[in-house]
Amino acid sequence: MASCSGIAPQVSAGDVAAFLGSCQHPDGGFGGGPQQLPHLAPTYAAVAALATLGGPTLDVVDRGGVARFIARMAVPPARGGGFQVCDGAALRCCCRAET
Repeated sequence: MASCSGIAPQVSAGDVAAFLGSCQHPDGGFGGGPQQLPHLAPTYAAVAALATLGGPTLDVVDRGGVARFIARMAVPPARGGGFQVCDGAALRCCCRAET
């Protein structure tokens, strides 16, 4: 893994994958740290980081769990659409692709 200007050259892609794997919640999604509740922001960041690292690191992702988490966060169009960021969140991120 390339280092960020030598900040953490002793950290391998496997180390990153192991840490992010420990942040994965059993109900799907990733929390901001181990044993934290899942949230859309760290879920996006974890999956993006693992995809960037490539190779077997992406195998850490429970794809079914992440898909279920994202589906659970989706706000139906009849209720305004978009996504809530975590279970029970009052605010939501309204991200929609329009063609």
